Amino acid sequence: MIQQRSVFLETSAMVRLLKEESGWKRVARALDKSTEVIASALLTAEVERAIRQTQDPARLKSFLKMKEADPTGLGFLHKIVPVRRELLAAAGSYEHPCNLRTADAIHVATFEFERRFIRPELLMLTCDRRVKQAVSRLFGPAALIEVPEAPLKIYVARIRLPASTVTIEIRAESLKEARSKAKRIAVGDRGSHPRSSWINPKRVSLLEVRKD
Repeated sequence: MIQQRSVFLETSAMVRLLKEESGWKRVARALDKSTEVIASALLTAEVERAIRQTQDPARLKSFLKMKEADPTGLGFLHKIVPVRRELLAAAGSYEHPCNLRTADAIHVATFEFERRFIRPELLMLTCDRRVKQAVSRLFGPAALIEVPEAPLKIYVARIRLPASTVTIEIRAESLKEARSKAKRIAVGDRGSHPRSSWINPKRVSLLEVRKD
């Protein structure tokens, strides 16, 4: 008898997979082993936003092509749970110790509803620390699929500005990931590094990324 394995896919895990960041292979294996993948409707918008923020034309083109066949762009999902009024109410009621952001709370509320009332075997697949804590408080750590973090290495990126060159330290699992982060900093992704807010994306270039 084949054991059913239902997985709730939260945005942080999906983004980790798409960007091939630390732990993405573990996410891929978890999805491959699942017999059913469920997600909040919120995931579809968050994933597209994350892809657009990478400013990777090839990746965006591939995603938009998938959307032509499936409006979500994520055809492997078996069920997309609408963001209903009662889920919003539940998301708003979580206590402070979880310290959840609004979007995270909606994912947790959706997972809680599905696990309590429909699929008691449902497991949460997430890479977000706060979501992990919230799910553990509700159901215990057994309700989580662990995505272990690979040890991060220190890389140095040199970025050319109009009048000078700056060196920025980047922590990443691999040189490929470090280069990706450095490119996002160079084009002005403020969430990539605290010093990127003053970089004009039209007047910079990435010179090199090397291991420190």
